Amino acid sequence: MSAAPSFCQTVSLDCEYPSKNYGMNELQASLAVGTSANAGSGEIGSRTMEYSNNSKPVTVTFENNKAVSVTPVKAQ
Repeated sequence: MSAAPSFCQTVSLDCEYPSKNYGMNELQASLAVGTSANAGSGEIGSRTMEYSNNSKPVTVTFENNKAVSVTPVKAQ
């Protein structure tokens, strides 16, 4: 059995080139990832979410209910 795909693979986003990550809304991203998330302040669709993403966390910023950036969270 293979490991679950990462967020970027699941939603066809490119974490290495954040400018290519536009379009998916918050609900679609949450359903695609299927992992826990921490919500930043702001209304649904206009906030930053941090998804645990199979132990490879990513931060997704939404504006007007569209993903405008996906950034891998660096280990501390």
